[in-house]
Amino acid sequence: MCRSKIYNAIETYVYTPPEVSEDAYSAYLADRHPVLGWPTANTLKKNADERGARLSPANETFSYVASCVDVYGDSFAFGAEATDEQAWANVLAKQLGCRVDNYGVGGYGVGQALLRFEQNINKRPPANTVILTLYPDNLVRNINQWRYLLTRNLLAFKLAFYVDGETMKLAPLFDGDHDAFLEVTADPAMHLPAETYLPGAPSLRAPVKADFPYSLTIASLALKLIEGFRVYDGDVRSNYYNHLSYYDTADGPSDEKKQVARYIISRFAEKCSDLSSRCVVVIMPDPELLYQQEVAGAHGLAWLKPDDERLTYLDGTEVFENVEDICSHVTKPTGCSGHFNPDGYTRMAAFIGDALKKAD
Repeated sequence: MCRSKIYNAIETYVYTPPEVSEDAYSAYLADRHPVLGWPTANTLKKNADERGARLSPANETFSYVASCVDVYGDSFAFGAEATDEQAWANVLAKQLGCRVDNYGVGGYGVGQALLRFEQNINKRPPANTVILTLYPDNLVRNINQWRYLLTRNLLAFKLAFYVDGETMKLAPLFDGDHDAFLEVTADPAMHLPAETYLPGAPSLRAPVKADFPYSLTIASLALKLIEGFRVYDGDVRSNYYNHLSYYDTADGPSDEKKQVARYIISRFAEKCSDLSSRCVVVIMPDPELLYQQEVAGAHGLAWLKPDDERLTYLDGTEVFENVEDICSHVTKPTGCSGHFNPDGYTRMAAFIGDALKKAD
């Protein structure tokens, strides 16, 4: 492992309280979404239409304004690393011959996507079909309130669902002043009741807390580096964590992570079906899901498939034949990472569009 990779790993796994000036923090508060955290006001001005959906060249060609499909999810729903023309929702609009409104937002968990959907249906009726996408790492984001703890994205607070006894609760967006923010940096647990990845927490993704005695910090960091080491397989031009990115222990995701994800999907089914829309859940695959299918015959998100007649479930792993195939359809094929490339998004649009047409 080269020096830069070791340095990056230390940055990822060792919690260091950030420094943010009061002016910078005030500017963040003024720009952020007041409920969801993001998309920010400036982002919407640059990249969204009057409804808040991603700009879509195909949508501009339709004389009618009602959408036939609404899309919610993260950067894979949005179509990150692709132009407005290449985004799969835009391709889907051309395929279906009707407006597709894309409300995907980079960095979202499924919980944020659900709540954006709920905000929108308070403003206008949803489309006849509503799609909620789910990427494996969304499971981690669902139970994270401060992205800095996972990605070092400093000023990125969010709301999150969490289990309190036998009740599911929603922790709102952190809304403290600069002094309260400094308290969060010193002790994130003080203001973030739904945060799973607190420094020193047992989850594989939680950062190590740098504290005395430092020998224990070094030992904890070494364990994180070993657990997070990626093994390169030249035959498939890919690499994998020895524990999947959404695992909390070597045995898999925590019970709370599963419970929160199932709750979000069930709540989506209830809200969507009550408005007489067709409700669709789409698994957006990563290479590790394809790898699991190759070696085990099934991937590790099978437990997410909803047993709910209100939902149509589409498994995007069916879009790709194997690991080699998905690696050739992402933006960084040599390392098999990144978002889908234009061909990958076109494939995804065709897969979803064909499924919707068959269901009509």
